[in-house]
Amino acid sequence: MKYKDSEVTTGRFYTTIKNALSMMTAGDLLYIHYSGHGTQIPDYSDTELNGYHEALYLYDGPFQDDRLVELQALTPAGVKVIAKLTVVSQVICLQKVHVIISRTGFIRCPVYR
Repeated sequence: MKYKDSEVTTGRFYTTIKNALSMMTAGDLLYIHYSGHGTQIPDYSDTELNGYHEALYLYDGPFQDDRLVELQALTPAGVKVIAKLTVVSQVICLQKVHVIISRTGFIRCPVYR
């Protein structure tokens, strides 16, 4: 699926990924590409080492990193998720991140320019 601009809401982003994961089986691959703004939100629960949640800034507001962890927990065994995130924020001028998500954790991949 391909969404852009006002179509990329926090609810649709989460639901689309969740629904895709629910249909996948071992050996399948899900590719997620995000190019846009990012932000940091104060962490009042004191779970983040730097005191902030990182977030993608979607059309209707921030999509916190904790939501990605929720989706990670829903990833079936043997399914790979590759997320290409190109994020611009006030804190980081430009950060390109390629991440492989599995049930056992996030693996940061090198970015080739």
